[in-house]
Amino acid sequence: MRGFLIMVEFQWGFQARVAGMSKTASSFLFPPPTTLLGAIAEPYSVRKGFSEGRAVKTMGELSRGILSLSYKSLNAFPTSFQDINRIIAIRTSGGISYPSPIDPNGSFDAPARGKTSLSTLDGMPPTFSIALVISEALDLRVEDLWKIKRIGSRESLVAVTEVKEIKPTIVGDEVLTTYSFPCDEGVEILEYSGQYVDQFFVPVRGLEDSPANLYLNSKAKKFRVGLPLTEFTQFKAKLKLSKGYVGYGLDQEQVVGVAAQG
Repeated sequence: MRGFLIMVEFQWGFQARVAGMSKTASSFLFPPPTTLLGAIAEPYSVRKGFSEGRAVKTMGELSRGILSLSYKSLNAFPTSFQDINRIIAIRTSGGISYPSPIDPNGSFDAPARGKTSLSTLDGMPPTFSIALVISEALDLRVEDLWKIKRIGSRESLVAVTEVKEIKPTIVGDEVLTTYSFPCDEGVEILEYSGQYVDQFFVPVRGLEDSPANLYLNSKAKKFRVGLPLTEFTQFKAKLKLSKGYVGYGLDQEQVVGVAAQG
């Protein structure tokens, strides 16, 4: 096994719109795990020479080697909102190439687009810590993680400020974590402190289809993400794990993951 702790700074926030809604869909309050996987898959695909056309296949290959992928906000409080955006339609329809001066109404649109703003609580850039545990067989390199440049849409720019490769340890079936985790049948919450939000995400492990299709087919599960407040009210959860879930230790951090096969 290999483990990584990745520090990322957000420029302003991110856009990760809820699948299955109209073009005015709202944005998730926190990035889905599959959005983090997509952020990792982009530099990985460039190094491998993979095309965008095999994006779903690439994410599926990566997901099979991921044992844990979770995160926590260190100093950023999220606010989801929608604002008006002008969209230019570049297409050919009815023999007319758009945008077209003949049909200006069909050339542009102005829907409300969901975004999530991250407000810093300490005057420093909004920062997340991402914990990643992978199998030895997965050809993911430190250089791939350093080259992550967005989490969400192309406007959702981030800067990686630190990547630490750590040999993970097996904590066992009880963990004390400050990172996000699934509220699944094999994850029992013994106690917790601080505040949190629950979001429904598609799990990142073993993707057999695109995340959008999995959302539409009701494959999402509830995840709990802690809210950063002050050092005295940091979110912490003591969990009892079973049914294939295990705890991994990365230095002083503990996260929830799935057991390695074989």
